[in-house]
Amino acid sequence: MILIPKRSDKAVEETILEVAELLDIDPDDVIKVSGRTGEGVNELLEKIIEQVPAPKKEFQSEKDFRSLVFDFKYDDHKGVVVYVRVLDGQAKRNDKLSFMISGKLFTAIEVGTFSPSEKPAESLGAGEIGYIVTGIKEPGIASVGDTLAFEKGSRELLVGYRSVPPVVWASVFPESQDDFTILKQALDRLKMSDSSLSYE
Repeated sequence: MILIPKRSDKAVEETILEVAELLDIDPDDVIKVSGRTGEGVNELLEKIIEQVPAPKKEFQSEKDFRSLVFDFKYDDHKGVVVYVRVLDGQAKRNDKLSFMISGKLFTAIEVGTFSPSEKPAESLGAGEIGYIVTGIKEPGIASVGDTLAFEKGSRELLVGYRSVPPVVWASVFPESQDDFTILKQALDRLKMSDSSLSYE
């Protein structure tokens, strides 16, 4: 299923044939959608429902909860806010959760979804993508690829992300030796909002 922006009929047909040849698919499988006029949107949504499988639960029990952390940010008032894809069970506010890699336990202050900004919800369940406010205000706890789970639930890590090796290196020194503590605090704070940063 490929989306082609609406242009002149001749240009659209040429583009459809090029894409079909490039991807070795049937030209009839290409859906023509216009973001400007809305033409083809209903057909696109029907095809998504038809062709994209629904998320599957690995655990049938609602007593288990697992979600994959794909990003996080730091908020001065809320602490670390993790962005997650929930694969099993559901989490609600005040649930006791833990980061399985770091082992840190916390109580969920807020859970919610994106629409497109953060929107609080009663719960975050299997198949949903959303956020969980942890209240944690220390670096090195959250990491991309970690699994969030109930404190006493399944202890099996989810797969899907791995640590990215650094590709840019830099040596940074303060002007005065007395400022090393300030530099460390600044790097700690940056690390809480930028999962790609690693430092020694």
